[in-house]
Amino acid sequence: MRSEFETAFSYKKPTGINLRLLEPVVYPEINGLDRLVDYGYNPEHEANRARALYDELGDIGLQIAQQEQKNNREFYSREFMEDEPVSFPRTYYSFDNKLHSYPLPHQLTSVENGIHPGERDGMTIEGFDRYQKLIAPNGGDNVVVWYSHAGPAGTSEEFKNLYYESGRLYIGVKKDDIASVHIDVKIQEGDSAHFPILDLLNKISGVNTDNLAYYLRNPFTLSTEQELFDRLSQLNTDERRVVYVSRRTEANKMQAHTLAQIIDQLHGALTTHEIEDLSESAPSQEVDWQSLFDTRAIDRRYRGDHRRFMDQQGIDSLVLYGCSTTSVISGPLGDFFASTMTNLKTGFATSSRIDFSQGEKKLPCVKCPFCKHQVDAIIKNNRIHCPREACGKSAPYKK
Repeated sequence: MRSEFETAFSYKKPTGINLRLLEPVVYPEINGLDRLVDYGYNPEHEANRARALYDELGDIGLQIAQQEQKNNREFYSREFMEDEPVSFPRTYYSFDNKLHSYPLPHQLTSVENGIHPGERDGMTIEGFDRYQKLIAPNGGDNVVVWYSHAGPAGTSEEFKNLYYESGRLYIGVKKDDIASVHIDVKIQEGDSAHFPILDLLNKISGVNTDNLAYYLRNPFTLSTEQELFDRLSQLNTDERRVVYVSRRTEANKMQAHTLAQIIDQLHGALTTHEIEDLSESAPSQEVDWQSLFDTRAIDRRYRGDHRRFMDQQGIDSLVLYGCSTTSVISGPLGDFFASTMTNLKTGFATSSRIDFSQGEKKLPCVKCPFCKHQVDAIIKNNRIHCPREACGKSAPYKK
């Protein structure tokens, strides 16, 4: 029997919107991969996905594409510009033990299909598959916890130069027969100067392991939301302990987020989030659907968000902090589109700002992948060098 969601989201024929001209418009100067590495978004992917959604799903595909691009920018702003540790909650829907971003079972809405099989050498997709099966209606308990640790993104060609600066704690909570709410938290890992996430996970799960990567492949469950918050509150970990520091702009504007604050944010987000009734909306003739397929228009929207944020903050440079990239936008606000962005594209953890001196680049406070120390790395003769005498190693640097 078809669910009410499947019935509401049956494939629909076009409503008369003239979409014959809505082919993806790709401009040579906007390279999707370069934008992804340098800026954290990919206009080519968003344009091509919008077209695929329409080709496969008709009008509902347009609704999904419009909503996705809106959500992408909202999540991007919170992740890269605001550098907040707790994400916005999002709703997923379970069909046949697979999570989907919309209440329509289709390969284009499958969350799993958005994860590259080579990430973390296959461990990410393995862990996610277990996560989505546990959150399914017949998966048992109502809360699922999953953790992706900081560190190298993988050894394959696509990931060998990426390094995840922070860990991610993922929490999924079942809401009804198919819908579940999901939220994630950025975690600063490490020694006594950082949050002891391994101890926290061991105490919550009841597992005793000294390998943080264990939790990437092995999500675990709790019976209820209340049990999750009870266990978090009863931990011996000092609730004043800092979980994450939002770096944002200048050092004096950094904001420390404690365990107690994170628990409060999680509780508020998970208990107040409402499942949106997407079946009530329909494509409007007044919407500029062409812009969903236009890489220049998509790029312009992200750039506009950059500028508005800089105007609101009264700053003339913007640091973009992400899970795997840190970039800087600078330049006069009046000439925003002539501004520059720079990014470290090696196995080093990325830092806040990149300084230029005569003939070389100096990258302050980056993590050397060889000696694991925070250093002021030097880029010279197409190589990035660790300045520590005890290390002195280097790696190819690719612009």
